[in-house]
Amino acid sequence: MKTRGPKNTTAIMMLTIAAAVALGVVVGRVTDRDGAARPTETVANDGSLSVSLAEFAEWDADLEPCCPVEPGEARVGESTGIPADSVYHVAANWTDHRGDRLELATLRGRPVIMTMIYAACIGTCPVLMVDVRRLYDSLPADVRDDVVVIAASFDHENDTPEVLAEYAHFRRYNRSGWHFLHGDRAAVRELATVLGIRYSHRADGVIAHTDRIVVLDRDGRIVANVDGIMQPIEAAADALIAAAR
Repeated sequence: MKTRGPKNTTAIMMLTIAAAVALGVVVGRVTDRDGAARPTETVANDGSLSVSLAEFAEWDADLEPCCPVEPGEARVGESTGIPADSVYHVAANWTDHRGDRLELATLRGRPVIMTMIYAACIGTCPVLMVDVRRLYDSLPADVRDDVVVIAASFDHENDTPEVLAEYAHFRRYNRSGWHFLHGDRAAVRELATVLGIRYSHRADGVIAHTDRIVVLDRDGRIVANVDGIMQPIEAAADALIAAAR
């Protein structure tokens, strides 16, 4: 195992500190690139989803911030040109639902919509992915063609590329530029850390997690977050358009 030097450790720490802002379940807030939160209306859900959210509120009390565990080798901004606050300092390898290997830094140069879900989730994940599609579809065609969508799975044991391929096909998300990612335990925890997402594996197989959509600019810097489900996406769309042009 490679030992990270002080510069690499500093880069991960900077990302972790930035991601620590607004950790936890937040239903009804959009954060812009300056970290300012804009209050939004409370969303009324149908009965089944309300039960899911009520249960989730109890689970959240037990969630802990995810910390890097045997993380991938971090990148050094001085040698790569990647900004110090870029998510692309995380260098774990992933496999997408098409079976292709993917390293996040290869996305540099394109705006990115990023979130974390898992295939067996019947609570908020399906709604979160609808929000991702809603954000993506709201973009002008020329911007949409440049945007990459990343949905990384929390479930490193069960969400194999084959399972994620079935998920993408069933949900009709098998679009060009969309990638559902499988990574090992360390990769999942490290990405969750830098994105400011918490999760916890329950004994019954359910993975409790915060719901967040992250917008990255062309250098992998976080320029907008949408926290919670069924929230306004205009600020995130504006951030994507600005990043694309």
